[in-house]
Amino acid sequence: MSVATIERATIEDELDISSSIKYSIPAIKITRLCVFDTFCHKGVGSILMTFANILAVV
Repeated sequence: MSVATIERATIEDELDISSSIKYSIPAIKITRLCVFDTFCHKGVGSILMTFANILAVV
């Protein structure tokens, strides 16, 4: 995971963003995510995504 920003101008047409937001929006970019073949379809990827969501909020 890495720290990123989303420029308001790039998404304002796609999302309904308040006009009071004048600056870029902080974000976290998941650069790479993989699971070994032996762990596929066992929920490991979902656990990793849940962990990423927790890190993003905290």
